[in-house]
Amino acid sequence: MGMDIRAKLALLKKEVAKVDKRHEKRKKKRKKIEISLPDFIEEETPLGVAYYRETPWILSTMHGDIKLSELLEVPQEIFSFMEQDDNLLNMDLKHTLFLDTETTGLAGGTGTVAFLIGVGFIRDDSFIIRQYFVPDYAYEPAMLYHLDKFSSDFSGMVTFNGKSYDIPLIMTRMSMNRLKWRLKDPFHLDLLHGSRRLWKKTYGSCALTSLESTVLRFYREDDIPGFLIPDMYFQYLRNKDFMPMEKVMQHNLYDIISMAALIIRVWSHLEMANAGQVCGPEFYSLGRIYEKKGEPERALEFYEKALRERLTHSFNMAVKHRVSLILKRKKDYNRLIPMWEEMAKEAELDIYAHIELAKYHEHTSKDITRAIQYIENASEIVIRKRTLVTSKTYYKEMEQLNHRKKRLKGKLEKGNMKTGKSFIISSYPSCLRGE
Repeated sequence: MGMDIRAKLALLKKEVAKVDKRHEKRKKKRKKIEISLPDFIEEETPLGVAYYRETPWILSTMHGDIKLSELLEVPQEIFSFMEQDDNLLNMDLKHTLFLDTETTGLAGGTGTVAFLIGVGFIRDDSFIIRQYFVPDYAYEPAMLYHLDKFSSDFSGMVTFNGKSYDIPLIMTRMSMNRLKWRLKDPFHLDLLHGSRRLWKKTYGSCALTSLESTVLRFYREDDIPGFLIPDMYFQYLRNKDFMPMEKVMQHNLYDIISMAALIIRVWSHLEMANAGQVCGPEFYSLGRIYEKKGEPERALEFYEKALRERLTHSFNMAVKHRVSLILKRKKDYNRLIPMWEEMAKEAELDIYAHIELAKYHEHTSKDITRAIQYIENASEIVIRKRTLVTSKTYYKEMEQLNHRKKRLKGKLEKGNMKTGKSFIISSYPSCLRGE
């Protein structure tokens, strides 16, 4: 007979105890590594020595064209605005960590180690950057233990792509080292997402180093590219020469300070936008943010400001498209119909305005003849689009247009039968009829 469940659990418990015993023996036999880290603080933990260095950054210092002292004045609405999360209205920067990691690889996964974890925080009139460093893999548990203990006094966190990378990585490493992060469910502001919403349309790249030059007007000198950092750490593990790692420390420090500066920049950006002092694509991006927040009037305000700027044709049409969707939901046809008609005239290969006008004249104004005319115009555009570019939607669009036209013709025929009028409407667009 097989063992009962109690016997199996007892056996499993013995096996786990053996593994734990072997683990403790390895820890005792572990060869002591000679560590020489300049200006680092050494602190004993139950899991070994943790190494970190603190750099005070006076808040009156300029970072690019941003004065860091303004960080204390940023209203909490900015955090909620950037993250699109009203919970961040309760976030307090005085109890918030600005966190960034440098790792042994960018792919993530259980084999990737965060050998440098930088945390910035406000202390009195300074912004302190504490940088935890792992001089050898054996010191990772102590570093994570110390970080956990230190961060438990904070309630918020600011990162740049931390939700997708830094935080999951740290959580994984803590689990691998049988630790549990006590900073549970902090207010988390990930600046990457808000930055993309604000500046992707204007500048393209929203990497932190790109935003430093385009938005903060800060230019790093003699900075090390991020992709070289893992190799530099591996080299340090081989020769224990810390001097080259100073560039990595500086890179990490600038990342953290730039995150603080970016929050201030978002605040000033919103104030400038309200005063009409940003460019067209930035007005458009703000409109999209407020539209997604469920504030159509505020969105409409920024879209209309964008339309007063000099925009490319495609961007202009994109803004008008968003405006028309808001006006349609409001059923504001006095403003909507002229906009659709303007879009129909300006459209080159876009049938959106023609379709909407056809719907309006079919269902609201009851002018079936005009509705058919707009469907014919849309058909001509679809045919022209196929001759100019490769159109994967040609057959689907033509099928939908012909279906709509057939239905409209049926409606018109019924109306004419009641009035005794006759009609002739070709099923082909005017461009194919030789008109």
